[in-house]
Amino acid sequence: MIRQLHGQDSVFLHLDSPNAHMGVTVVYLYDQSNVPGGKLRFKDILKHIDDRIAHSPQFRSKLDRVLFELDNPYWVDDEHFDVEFHVRHVALPKPGDWRQLCIQIARFHARPLDLNRPLWEMCVIEGLDNIEGIAKGSFAICTKIHHAMIDGHSAIELTWNLHDETPVTQERPRASRQGRQVAPGLVGKMSRMLVNNIAEPMRLVKPLTRTLPKFSTVTSKHLWHQLTGNRDALPKTRFNGDISCHRVWECTSFDLEDFKAIKSSYPGATVNDVVLAVVAGGLRNYLAAKDELPAENLRAMAPINTRKESEHHTGGNQISLFFPDLPTHLADPIARLESVANNAAEAKELAYAIGAREMSDINKHAPPVTLALAGKLAMATGMSKSVFANIAHTAISNVPGPQKPLYLLGAKLVTLTGLAPIGDGMGLFHAITSYNKRLNIAITACREMMPDPEFYIACLRNSYEELRQAMAEVNATESLNRAATA
Repeated sequence: MIRQLHGQDSVFLHLDSPNAHMGVTVVYLYDQSNVPGGKLRFKDILKHIDDRIAHSPQFRSKLDRVLFELDNPYWVDDEHFDVEFHVRHVALPKPGDWRQLCIQIARFHARPLDLNRPLWEMCVIEGLDNIEGIAKGSFAICTKIHHAMIDGHSAIELTWNLHDETPVTQERPRASRQGRQVAPGLVGKMSRMLVNNIAEPMRLVKPLTRTLPKFSTVTSKHLWHQLTGNRDALPKTRFNGDISCHRVWECTSFDLEDFKAIKSSYPGATVNDVVLAVVAGGLRNYLAAKDELPAENLRAMAPINTRKESEHHTGGNQISLFFPDLPTHLADPIARLESVANNAAEAKELAYAIGAREMSDINKHAPPVTLALAGKLAMATGMSKSVFANIAHTAISNVPGPQKPLYLLGAKLVTLTGLAPIGDGMGLFHAITSYNKRLNIAITACREMMPDPEFYIACLRNSYEELRQAMAEVNATESLNRAATA
């Protein structure tokens, strides 16, 4: 069986650079206090992972690249696959606190994957003995996967695959392989290369014919407003320069119902709007403390999942993008939420009006040679930095997770969060996840751009409290007014 990466997956391979590796990391934290004996053995975790990834053939597949990048790579079986190479085991030194865990996770995420092996690694981290809200003796599993292999939706599918809905582990039949994954020989590759570079532009015709008519005069003006904000260029912040190879990571958790309550208090808002408003306030607080707050608003880049029902469990990427403004110039938290709700709806409406799915298909069917040349040109000239710096200040990805407790070999999953790749021109990423009625905001940043991630997390929490208290005061006033007129 022959499986070849499509254009959108290959883009992430071309974006790899010495200081920016396109790895996505999912972080799982477990309470194992109810496990028989109070502790899982690493060899049992290793066997469980090996059994469960057998249901996802891409975890045992590596890349077979085409000469001179003239075509997209192939997935082929790794005949020397060794699960022990991919799953590592470490322990935090005493006292095993949150700061040590954050540093360990950031370092794990920063290291590039071996592109000659299947594009994933896991690290089991023991010794979580001094973390508030987590039982002593807990452990974490970090799962790093190249973005060429997975997007946020695929990461949640992996989460379901690794876990059970009860403390009792359910035996699953080992997945049957649909034939070996092989690449064509040299002649076959050259033939397919010619066909793909000729055929892919033809496949672009259908999404282009559906998309181009939507660029009416009104839509074009709307698009220009969204991408430029009616100004010559975005204001520059500390996050829009060259990144180093060092990362920082931090995370904070909220009650999901509190975000839903704020959303319900403002007609027309969504939970994602509340998240964007909190991030806007956090950035405002952080940059103001550094005496670096621009007079204009900032902007985010946010992915949209375009996966069809039939494309679940297929791995890879099915995403498009929209660009909501972050009203960091507004001091009033309710005004920020109002601005976000209006602008985000407009930005997402534009994305769907043009066709989020069509734009995803256009990315997928770009000719391989064009993608390779564009990627090399962007890396060699620094064009990617210029592009990112002129479209957004940060990326914000919101991936809903399971809203019920999950278990791994009886150990209860207590936190689900993650890290995402950053690059030159955009050195800050917000990964939003929800799991079991909790909403987590995790940040990945260049260490030189944000040497104090714990302070930024405090800024985010302050932003949330500002918004919560302001909405509570508005609701209280409205209740008094209704009582007075009753």
